[in-house]
Amino acid sequence: MKDVKEIIRIYTEKLNWIYSKANTKSKKKKIVYDLFSFSEICHEHFNINEDFIWENDNELISLIVNPDMYFIDNILNSKIMFNNISNSVITIFKDSKFPFYKNQGKVLNSLTPEKISEIVFDFISEYDNNLLKLYEDKLYNNEIFIGNLFENTGGLTYQLNTLNKTWIFMNSELDYSILFASTIVHELGHAYEDDILNKTGLSCHGLKTSCSPYYEVPSNFLEYAFLNYLKENKIYNSDADIILSNYYIDLFEYMYAINILLKIYEINITTNDYVEMEIKKEEIKLSLFTQCDVLGRKSQRLHTHTHTHTHTHTQKDTC
Repeated sequence: MKDVKEIIRIYTEKLNWIYSKANTKSKKKKIVYDLFSFSEICHEHFNINEDFIWENDNELISLIVNPDMYFIDNILNSKIMFNNISNSVITIFKDSKFPFYKNQGKVLNSLTPEKISEIVFDFISEYDNNLLKLYEDKLYNNEIFIGNLFENTGGLTYQLNTLNKTWIFMNSELDYSILFASTIVHELGHAYEDDILNKTGLSCHGLKTSCSPYYEVPSNFLEYAFLNYLKENKIYNSDADIILSNYYIDLFEYMYAINILLKIYEINITTNDYVEMEIKKEEIKLSLFTQCDVLGRKSQRLHTHTHTHTHTHTQKDTC
């Protein structure tokens, strides 16, 4: 396993060199989120206090756009589709009389870190060889960390496209249980997508994918597969049921949030005819942006301090 301090030193040198070659605004725009993601990793997770050379570049900082604005744009640009999707999901939950509170208050079994590793490894080994190689590489290269994360954030994934790297951070306050295991698998879903983008020369689309309403599809798909694997093999079956229940509730909340965002947008658009349309749209988007977390979108760091200096200056998540 590689030493973290040495990894940080090597990547700092690489990013300093990449930054020194970014002598135009367009070049800076391509690397801004990677730079500030790396800054966030070092400052918040490894307690490195020294500033990096790019952190005082005002032109570079001006290129950072909060990812929630991209997220809202993506939804509003396909209003009809997302309205139909969210309405369909909400209707299914309503018609099925989903037992939202069935597993409320139930406690998961405590597991040892070794047992969690064994369960995750067994699942990945059976599921996909490429994913297994990715997981083994991350363990060997010391790219899965445990640290203090935002409240209610189980894990974060940082894309560092210029380095062809994706780092995973797990919340140290998350109890060792099947939830810890499913969270690792979830974050590996993000890492797997990033790995494919890097290997196919599409890493330039990393920001677009991380700010897309579909960003959680690969990670949730893999997490869902893991939970079903547990049930099919009768591995901590009751724990899998509890997490699956929360999984479905998160899906409902997410669709409900998108539905509300669209309705707020439409109400504002149709009741403020005296405002110039473009100005109106930007004001409404800004209003929606301030309500994003309240309505259920979980913080995902700009896998980028996208997740950005606050929701991140950076790119993940998160959701």
